[in-house]
Amino acid sequence: MKLNIKRIPIHPLPSSEDTLSSWIAVLAKSNLISISDILLHISKYSRYNGFLNTLCDLTGIKIERISNIHNDFKPNFWETPDQCPIKNCDYRTTYKSNLYIHLTYKHNIGVEWHDCPHCDYKAKEKSSIKTHLVYKHDIGVKWHHCPHCDYKAKDKSSIKIHLAYKHDIGVKWYECPYCDYKAKQEYKIKIHLAFKHDIGVTWHECPHCDYKAKQKNHLKRHLAEKHNIGVKWHDCPRCNYKAKRKSSITLHLAQKHNIGVKWHDCPHCNYKAKRKSHLTSHLAEKHNIGVKWHDCPRCNYKAKRKSHLKRHLAKKHNNKVFS
Repeated sequence: MKLNIKRIPIHPLPSSEDTLSSWIAVLAKSNLISISDILLHISKYSRYNGFLNTLCDLTGIKIERISNIHNDFKPNFWETPDQCPIKNCDYRTTYKSNLYIHLTYKHNIGVEWHDCPHCDYKAKEKSSIKTHLVYKHDIGVKWHHCPHCDYKAKDKSSIKIHLAYKHDIGVKWYECPYCDYKAKQEYKIKIHLAFKHDIGVTWHECPHCDYKAKQKNHLKRHLAEKHNIGVKWHDCPRCNYKAKRKSSITLHLAQKHNIGVKWHDCPHCNYKAKRKSHLTSHLAEKHNIGVKWHDCPRCNYKAKRKSHLKRHLAKKHNNKVFS
């Protein structure tokens, strides 16, 4: 049954980038109709006239032209007015106003975008642009200053947090009932009670030995390290070496294959080392730099290593034990 529908006065032609939903939003804006009203109107007549026929009668645009626009509406969407009419969306509400808010914020239907004049950012609400200008471009900022140091913030709440964490002002302390520990956050007290006093602990027990852990990831690491369970092996691309940790492969590649090595060069000779600790030892042994001397309590002898002093005391002073 074909119905006669009053045609809207302004009916812009759809562009090549339009979908039916975006084009309907353009029709609504052009005719100063709300997106909710035009969709209700279309739904009412689509029940009897068909969706595309209704759009054709509403605008006077040939159905062949409308048929070429991508249709992002569900078939017979007017039969379920409490559901989102857009394909592949399960949103449902009993309130009509919520549905059109959903269409705007989730599907960008009928959105009037507000553009930032300084970058590509755009927002659906003008207030969001104002906030963006403050936090990204420092425009329109009202600075809040800390009265005790040079810190400043763009919002008052940040000053409050700063005063609490840096100056202990306005802090609500949470105290441990079993020791002198206190914290500024309640969750830290719970962690402290668990790790220091074994209170409120959920133990994670190893099914293969007596090991137990307070954290699940510690048990996971134990199973991998001790029982080879759940191990993700990391293989060396140059030899048969494999490791349970990626960091071990990185170290192996550096030590055995000179791959990814960060060399530590001696500033006084041609020596270089793969580890900083080896360079430190070299500087002490060869150049007397950074040496911690060990003095003999019996004579003027001194050594760079404690083991050398121990050997000296045994040989020269008959000290069999030195600690």
